[in-house]
Amino acid sequence: KNHLDDMKDVYTRALVVNALATVDPRDNTTLDTLRTLHEMRIEEGDIVYWKGESETPTGGTGKTADIEVTSLAIQAFIRCGRELGTVGKAVTFLVKNKDAYGTWQSTQATIQALRAMLMAERGATAATRAAIDVIFNNEKVHTLKIDEDNSDVLQLIDLKERTRKGNNTITLNFKGEGSLLYQVVGRYFLPHADAGRPRQEPMTITLEYDRTELAAHDIITATATITNNRRGKAKMVIVDLGLPPGFTLLPEKLNDLVEKGTIEKYSTTGRQIIIYLREVEHGAPVTVSYQLLAKYPLKAKTPASAVYEYYNPEIRSEAQPVQLVVAE
Repeated sequence: KNHLDDMKDVYTRALVVNALATVDPRDNTTLDTLRTLHEMRIEEGDIVYWKGESETPTGGTGKTADIEVTSLAIQAFIRCGRELGTVGKAVTFLVKNKDAYGTWQSTQATIQALRAMLMAERGATAATRAAIDVIFNNEKVHTLKIDEDNSDVLQLIDLKERTRKGNNTITLNFKGEGSLLYQVVGRYFLPHADAGRPRQEPMTITLEYDRTELAAHDIITATATITNNRRGKAKMVIVDLGLPPGFTLLPEKLNDLVEKGTIEKYSTTGRQIIIYLREVEHGAPVTVSYQLLAKYPLKAKTPASAVYEYYNPEIRSEAQPVQLVVAE
């Protein structure tokens, strides 16, 4: 309490208010600190949020930092039982910034957002009893039944087969009592743009193959180069390398890079190789080489490859796809 005047950033203030509120949510010092936190909010229409002014302890900046600090602020106001109108608008901010996977970009932002939303919604869904009609392009396609037995269960509706080219309209008609959160997610694919990159990308990735024409059962070497163009370090960097169809990864080179400490670790899926880098220094590009075995004849473009910061996924760059031809 003797150092409250030393707090300069909103993240620290949100943490301190939560600590004070845990001990005594009605203490004058707690409420004074909470009042100052409330004055630091940014209000835009139906949302309220707090701006993360610096990197968070987990490496979050930009939108990720905003989500973390807003989530902490929500928790502080709920613990003190104050400014519940502001809490509602802040929860709306979290809902609007949820990504297509149902998370909030990074682990820490997701944890704090879920904590805040659970505190805000505690007891709300349990009392919900309703029927929700799903209207898609002016046609009722489904009715969801919500009661005390399933109000905390995720219900998913796939409208892919009914989607048409152009605009599609979705309407949810709620009949009953209570409140629920919902999310509408759309995915689409576009041809890869041939336009050049912006001049000042924070990070860049290039991906080159030692050859693009080969025979079945031949081995090619791919080399990815990751460059941090900003001052300082890029932390917790993820390199997502598209695995071409019809090829198998030969892991020896990547295993060597792990042993040497060049990369932290890697994992594979059916369509990608995911490389984890602890950090990338400015002016010190990281080069990752690996080998692929062609299994059978084909002609195909490589999937997209990208690099991004785990805690700041908006800092992202993609590599142009490459066409590979495998002869018999």
